[in-house]
Amino acid sequence: MIDFKLKRGMNFDHQVSTPGKGLAQEKYIKLIKDNGFDHIRLPFWFEDCNPSEDYLNRIAESAKMVTDQGLYAFVDVHPLVGMNKDPQNMKHDLYKLWESLSTHLKDADEKVIFEIFNEPNGAFDAELLNEVQNECIRIIRKTNPTRLIAAACAEFNTVEHVHHLQLPEDDENIFVTLHCYAPMEFSHQAAPWYKVCKWPKGATWGTEEDYKAMEHRVKLMADWGKANNRHIHLGEFGIIALVPDDQRAEWTGNIIRLCEENGIAWCYWDFVKSFAVYDEEKDEWNKTLLDVMIRP
Repeated sequence: MIDFKLKRGMNFDHQVSTPGKGLAQEKYIKLIKDNGFDHIRLPFWFEDCNPSEDYLNRIAESAKMVTDQGLYAFVDVHPLVGMNKDPQNMKHDLYKLWESLSTHLKDADEKVIFEIFNEPNGAFDAELLNEVQNECIRIIRKTNPTRLIAAACAEFNTVEHVHHLQLPEDDENIFVTLHCYAPMEFSHQAAPWYKVCKWPKGATWGTEEDYKAMEHRVKLMADWGKANNRHIHLGEFGIIALVPDDQRAEWTGNIIRLCEENGIAWCYWDFVKSFAVYDEEKDEWNKTLLDVMIRP
């Protein structure tokens, strides 16, 4: 396999498309670097398959701000609006989008990573994902023959569905990025973005069964990676900030420990928003969380 250098990363949510504003600022990138992280995931929103030249330039500049600090930068399609609802009719839009992105970024630093699509779900099922993702890879390889690519798996990038994934066997510069928020009733309790509350506040985590379930999930990730000769990246995980910090830290620290013991890189969701590890208003880290992320 490739010499995979990713270890510890941070997600920036959707404040990254205007360099110099939001999270796309040198002070935040340097803050993350200085605290021991080596990559930042930059999620970009696409309303359609025709990003303007200005938007493409801003994507390139935001990624360059990260790589100028010596960090890896994920350029993540997060999402292409409508793709999960009607992927059969929209797949050519995603192809066109990656034609534009890969061409525009073909001369970007080698530390820029392409993430094809965030959390395929719904009608964008495992079978169609294999078809579409591999065509996107083919398109990318025309202009970026060796660039690192982060591949998704079906049903929100969950490990339970990674066994459906099919990737080009002769392309070693592809790794698989998975997400884990299990159990959702704990990680997403009282999440305000749901119109109807799916999981009320008050759930806890930490029983013997909870630890065993987490260990089983991480083992599934590691075992699939070894069996398929692919590096695994845990691209999203975290606990909503409504949960007490000690409980958030216990869950987060445990999954990080398991990932690192199994050679799995990780990227926490997220820096300053609903799952925050940093208080933007106070301009300070949540030390309880940070301490379980960055250990010797």
